Amino acid sequence: MILNKMSKHITEEVIRDTFKKSTEKQENMETIEIVELDGDDLIQMLMEEFSVEEEIAQAAIMANVGMNDIDELFQWCMDNQLDDNLIEKFCKKYNEAKKMDTEINSKESEESKPTFSQFTRVIVERASRADKTLQKKLKEIWTSFLNSVETAETSDFLNFECLGSGLQRIHDDTATSINRTYPG
Repeated sequence: MILNKMSKHITEEVIRDTFKKSTEKQENMETIEIVELDGDDLIQMLMEEFSVEEEIAQAAIMANVGMNDIDELFQWCMDNQLDDNLIEKFCKKYNEAKKMDTEINSKESEESKPTFSQFTRVIVERASRADKTLQKKLKEIWTSFLNSVETAETSDFLNFECLGSGLQRIHDDTATSINRTYPG
């Protein structure tokens, strides 16, 4: 349907060649790997690069679930390092979350890979047990889902970058320029 709006004269062969070129171009491009840091990595960075105590780093991670900006986490540590009650509260939550994560990982290693239904149920149960706002619970569920999808084999998914460059190539090849002189 999108292609019909672009041009009525596009054949299946043109589409196949266009997307083949886009796919080859994608394969030949230098790949930049985006690395997502997990909580343990961030704690390690806070401890090594900023000399933050482990408990404060753990509290920063739990207070800012889903945040990967090390500077923001360090700022939270600086702002809250003297609040022992807050640090203790978030350290306790961190230890509980770590324990649940270990339990989930051990269950996953015992079983074959869980279905999305099973995975969703476990994540929702874990999030509902935590004493958080609805927004933080949803963010935790969404982050867990994205992390699980990122570990899946993605060759069967649609590559939108390839689709976009293919559609642009078709547009560039089939577009006709209309030069008109306007009265006036």
